[in-house]
Amino acid sequence: MATADFVIVGGGIVGVSIAAALAREGLDVVLVEQGRIGAAASGRSQGLLVPPDDPALAPFFSRTTEIVARLASSGPDDCDFDTAPIEAMLVALDHSSLEALEEAAASFQMAHVAVQRIGADDAVAIEPQLSHEVRAGLTVPEVRRVSADAVTAGLARVATERGADIRTGEAVRRVLLDRAASVPRVSGIATDLDVIETACVVDAAGPWARLVSRTVGRDLRVAGVRGWILVTEPLDTGMRSVVIEAGFTHAAGGFGPHRLPTVGSLAQSEGATGEGPPSIAALIVPDGVGGVVLGATEASSISDSPSGAEAVGLIARRAARVVPTLAGTSVAWSWSGLRPVTPDERPLLGPLPGIDGFWVAAGHGSRGISTGPASGEAVAAALCGADPGVDLTPFAPGRFDVPVLV
Repeated sequence: MATADFVIVGGGIVGVSIAAALAREGLDVVLVEQGRIGAAASGRSQGLLVPPDDPALAPFFSRTTEIVARLASSGPDDCDFDTAPIEAMLVALDHSSLEALEEAAASFQMAHVAVQRIGADDAVAIEPQLSHEVRAGLTVPEVRRVSADAVTAGLARVATERGADIRTGEAVRRVLLDRAASVPRVSGIATDLDVIETACVVDAAGPWARLVSRTVGRDLRVAGVRGWILVTEPLDTGMRSVVIEAGFTHAAGGFGPHRLPTVGSLAQSEGATGEGPPSIAALIVPDGVGGVVLGATEASSISDSPSGAEAVGLIARRAARVVPTLAGTSVAWSWSGLRPVTPDERPLLGPLPGIDGFWVAAGHGSRGISTGPASGEAVAAALCGADPGVDLTPFAPGRFDVPVLV
């Protein structure tokens, strides 16, 4: 039987960031990951650091950029990090996306991001490959590309060098509680291979955070949303800018990340997969070696097994509409990942009410690479009783009703 000051469940970018920060303080830290480090959303990202349009998340973005830059310059892997920002813009092709563009501009301005509205001619001047259908654009500053997988692995390496025990291929079966006190308190975890005694567990299990919380009789409001990505062959497409279509086109009949299917609705769906129809917005990222990474879809999912034929086709059609020259470019491969989302699209960061010693750091959605390292650092500071440097109140796990399971 092992012991630890803190046990972190989940080896994504948030979990390894917490482990690295706690280990820096000389604390005894164990991180348990059921697969490999970065196996889920953290390793299956388009790798874009994009300023958030939510003012509460803005401090996490600036600090994350600093963390990634330091890691890229000091470690054995440069993480494919853009040391200088690259050109990036949102574009609108029709009335609905024009409305979404205006909404995005207002949100970015509230978050103090210095976006700039541009006309169609200016958008094409920035990226000549754009379709003649583009009606307006919005330039977004401080966008950088990075390998999210490499950053996650690099932070895990830092945590290990500082003394953290990183365990992969070991699933957590249950968080153990001492129920003798008036308020139940964490006493350890049971894994496939061991029992680890600890007074504090951090649930950083991403889309599986809900399953971990259910072992202590609570049902976190974290759901899985699957996103698909295509990667073209490394041929010179001529693209130099990141292009993001403003607003998602939502599929009819989707059950949504927090409108889960019923048994009856699944029973009536022939070939039901537990995955809702995908929403789509073009996301086109030159990869720096001549190829392009294409996205992006969102589909609510209650399954670990992807069913992505529909999403792959939607991405290809949307990308070719925004940048017509992509139609003749060969696609080398595709992949998908489950992103953890909450009802208000803000992560859960902090202690879970009603269970002493059970903390949550999950629900970052598609912003994990842009905000995860800094939010993990902030959670680690709060765990140590220090100033996290960011107001964590908007991210309190107790802001949603957390059902108590009997």
